[in-house]
Amino acid sequence: MGDLKKRCGMTNTPRIHQLKANIANCKQGDLTIGYFYSKLVNVWTELANLVKMLVCTCKGCKCEAAGKIVAMYEED
Repeated sequence: MGDLKKRCGMTNTPRIHQLKANIANCKQGDLTIGYFYSKLVNVWTELANLVKMLVCTCKGCKCEAAGKIVAMYEED
């Protein structure tokens, strides 16, 4: 069980980068709006499943999560 938890907790940076690039380069082209939207939602969903959203709970934003949140946005 520990190995599974460890594997699921790992980030997949290359895949995250690829998904963000797919979103940035996404164009409707000759796709119907429904198909295009569905395709985009699928990419957003996969990205959301891979990226762990951090939440800062301290009032002064001096906690460890705050620094990681800033670093995550700077990386994007």
